[in-house]
Amino acid sequence: MPIRSHVDPCLFARFIYVDGSVVSPAVLEQIEGAPDQERYFAAWRAQHESTPHVIFHEAYHFWQGLRLPYVYWYALLSFRGVAQAFDTANSVGDVHEWDMLIPEFYRPRLSYQLFHVGRRSVELSTRGATPESYIARAVVSALDLLEAAASIAQYQATVGTAMASDPLAFARWCKRTPSYTRVFTFVARVLESEETALRSLLPLINTCFRTSDPVRAFHIVLAVLAREMDTVDEWLGQPEPLWWSGHFDEWLDAYAGFEGPPDSTTDLLKPTYCRLTLDHWTANSLEHPLLSKSARAWIEAAAENPVYGWAIDQPAWASDVLSKAREDFEPTATVVRFGLAGTGNRVFVMSREDRLTYDIRDLLTIWSVIRRAAGSHFDPDHRLCHHSSCPEFQANYCNSYPIIPSRFEDCGFPPRLKRIREGLRNATQEKGEMPYGAPQDLSW
Repeated sequence: MPIRSHVDPCLFARFIYVDGSVVSPAVLEQIEGAPDQERYFAAWRAQHESTPHVIFHEAYHFWQGLRLPYVYWYALLSFRGVAQAFDTANSVGDVHEWDMLIPEFYRPRLSYQLFHVGRRSVELSTRGATPESYIARAVVSALDLLEAAASIAQYQATVGTAMASDPLAFARWCKRTPSYTRVFTFVARVLESEETALRSLLPLINTCFRTSDPVRAFHIVLAVLAREMDTVDEWLGQPEPLWWSGHFDEWLDAYAGFEGPPDSTTDLLKPTYCRLTLDHWTANSLEHPLLSKSARAWIEAAAENPVYGWAIDQPAWASDVLSKAREDFEPTATVVRFGLAGTGNRVFVMSREDRLTYDIRDLLTIWSVIRRAAGSHFDPDHRLCHHSSCPEFQANYCNSYPIIPSRFEDCGFPPRLKRIREGLRNATQEKGEMPYGAPQDLSW
């Protein structure tokens, strides 16, 4: 693909990979020659303007981390796990021998089976059981729901209010734009209405991420909505924006069967099924290095302008707010790689220093090593560097290190990693033991 991108669900850095074949001459002129931050920034702005669909999609994933309690909760606790894993493994001398299993990292990928079993009826299976007969089946994880939401948000923000609920326009848009429609297709079959699915699915998904088990909550709310379809015709006949999330929250209160009070779990493996609230987790003593400051800033913005409170649920009707959010809540760190044939990669980092807790280069160093050692949130082919003759290239523990020199012998990854490890050992010796709390406790 000419342009690929992702936001990982733990560190929440945005990665943009641009194939040189689609880079305009103006952008090429900016990124050729000796590294220069101002020219690189100009190249990024030009690329940003020429591919707004990609930029919005990944910005929306970042906003999911700021606004959806489950996503923030997972990122916060899993990054604490990264800090703990790095500390524990630091006693092993050779980083290339680091090999670990961190099962908590796989939580967002845990899949459930949803079955459309009869007219407007849906069942959930967590242990592989299959109904004797069913009309359709969908295998769904939390990540699947987040991708489905991002695709619909991108569509609605692109077309505006006139076509936001038009399934035919959505189908045409999906043929032109890479999008994730499997969840939408399943929900439309269950509801027997593509229009209702398009109107309701985004706020439905976002409501379910205010719990510790979004897929379980998704099944509950979808089942109630399907059951109520025949009784809400008058309500559905009203123009958007409707207060979908308010109804869905009420249905969760009535039917979810929560197992504990709100915010009563920090267990990523087997969490108590409960509500999660942003106010609780953003006020917690734990800090996420890329999310916490922006999440609190969005809460403050919502207190002044209520549209910020529901903007990511119904983006077509909050275009003015989201236009401002694209500037005020740009991802805290974006790693951009331009792949140029014959001359190697150009890699640079755009970051909001006022929203960062630590040096982004140190964070990416630690994240590179842990994701490679654990094999989670990790693609073995993911590399920013083009120096295939480098001794570090094949092992790929430097997969996300963003400073690529002209000669691999000048790479700063080995000395930076050494400095971080020595600093951590010194902190451990001074304190007697490392405090397994917030990542900010680590002396990076």
